[in-house]
Amino acid sequence: MRRYVGAVFFVFCSSSIASADVNASLDWCWANNDPPASASAMAEQLPDGNIRGTAPARDLLERAKELAKQPAREDAAVDMAAFCQWHNDSAASEIRSSKQAVLDWLSQH
Repeated sequence: MRRYVGAVFFVFCSSSIASADVNASLDWCWANNDPPASASAMAEQLPDGNIRGTAPARDLLERAKELAKQPAREDAAVDMAAFCQWHNDSAASEIRSSKQAVLDWLSQH
């Protein structure tokens, strides 16, 4: 019984910590209104096939919010949200693997 309770507690704590990291990554993007600093960032292809151009990270989250409102577009919304952290592979991966936390964040902002 103790092992079971310990395992449940571990899973709960792990998901809470992961959610906090995802929220911090998305909060960083939301606060970033500056255009990309490098030409390579501007030339990156977004998940929807368009080129990023001078769109700041906040604009990418605005696009993700719009996608999340459309039926059956949740995965595209999460991909767009992850793109705002394209320079940080671990943050982008964490965003992609935390779909529900991302959708919750998008609905609250």
